[in-house]
Amino acid sequence: MDLKQGLAPGLTVKEAAGRKLPTNKLNHLFIGEIKMSSNVMTTVKCEEDLFCGVNMVKDWDNMTDLEKKHLPVITAPKSVRKGECFEVMIEVGKLMQHPNEPGHYIEFIELYADHTYLARMDLTARRTSPIIKICVSLDHVHGKLRAYERCNLHGVWEGHAEIEVTD
Repeated sequence: MDLKQGLAPGLTVKEAAGRKLPTNKLNHLFIGEIKMSSNVMTTVKCEEDLFCGVNMVKDWDNMTDLEKKHLPVITAPKSVRKGECFEVMIEVGKLMQHPNEPGHYIEFIELYADHTYLARMDLTARRTSPIIKICVSLDHVHGKLRAYERCNLHGVWEGHAEIEVTD
């Protein structure tokens, strides 16, 4: 993904470095400050700010209740055949139930093959449950399946699952 596209239209990477960038449904992966060093852009997450950057589980052996409620859990085969459809399920609140009321709910869930966008579902409080089942096919993957969800009170969270694409 070209960071200039969608993040800061009309700005060069150098001009965007160090700026706070707006969030929208196409760029939530890069919320936060962008730092430039030796022509390499990286994102910096503020540890104390759940709305800055993407939240991830810090210690898989000792997850907090906050992490258990917000982790998007991906269920998918570990290996798939190139071009064949397979089912992916993403559940938020699988490890510990997440609230689903107007003041606290999951706004959306997105699925990526590493950083390549695959699908998105927008949700509403009470009437929807933060679970997605979708069939996708991949020709290749540059890493993992990644799921992102956004809680209206606790920001964006990432979960991932290893996957291999075979011929």
